Amino acid sequence: MKYTIKSLPNNTYEVEVTIDKSRIKTVTDQVVDEAIKDIKVEGFRPGKAPRNLAEKELNQEKVYGEVLERILTPELSEILKKEERRPITRPRVQLKEAKPESDWVATIQIAEKPTVKLPDYRAKIAELKKDLKKDAIWTPDKETTEKPDEQQQKTRTKLMNDILQMLVSESELDLSDLIIEDEYNQRLTQLLEEIRKLGLTLDSYLASREMTAEQLQESVKKEVSDLYKIEFILDALSEKEQIQVEPKELEALFGSISDAQAKKQAQDNAYMYAAMLRKQKLLDFLIDL
Repeated sequence: MKYTIKSLPNNTYEVEVTIDKSRIKTVTDQVVDEAIKDIKVEGFRPGKAPRNLAEKELNQEKVYGEVLERILTPELSEILKKEERRPITRPRVQLKEAKPESDWVATIQIAEKPTVKLPDYRAKIAELKKDLKKDAIWTPDKETTEKPDEQQQKTRTKLMNDILQMLVSESELDLSDLIIEDEYNQRLTQLLEEIRKLGLTLDSYLASREMTAEQLQESVKKEVSDLYKIEFILDALSEKEQIQVEPKELEALFGSISDAQAKKQAQDNAYMYAAMLRKQKLLDFLIDL
């Protein structure tokens, strides 16, 4: 299969492939043969209609999609291996040219893990702690009934939030839109559903928030973008500071789960729990710098 590859902004690249028409015909015939087995045509039993009639009932877009998937899945895997590319998201595939009896041309956009340029976070955290101490100085208007433990936890939580906010605003990384688009679309859909349940129209909701539709979209996009940015930033920090999770730490976590079924589920998802522990260890490390 012939292909070209080019870089796009924000750690995204595009592979353009040309699929030979003979390969397309072979796979299309396979897909159609399987699909028409379940096609119902008036006057015939399911799967017994003449091929030319059954084909007219098929959704050509779905047929093309299935043909593309069957051809591109193994081919793309080989291309990525050859080019030493490591995608971190589902590829975005678009059929560019698909004329009958001709080669097809498809483009595949893929995102790679962004490179993170960290700020001088140790100095920045020292400044945040200094500011926090100033705020903690007692004055008559700061009388509180909070217990010392509650105050300490509140202070740690505020410091953690300040650190995360600083890391997002001060770190440099170019995040591909491909990474955030699924979550972005899902959140927009959820928001629109919540607005509908409140009995509001989108226009009335926007008016109440004094926002335009474009501002709302940008707000949601930034929220999702920051969420992913912090994940990549924390991962980069964990590598830089060599934060690791030892097997005994995971064993202790699993040992604290009394329910046998819940423990089994946790053990089956050990990688996820290790990632959570690593993140928590990093946050504790940053707070205690």
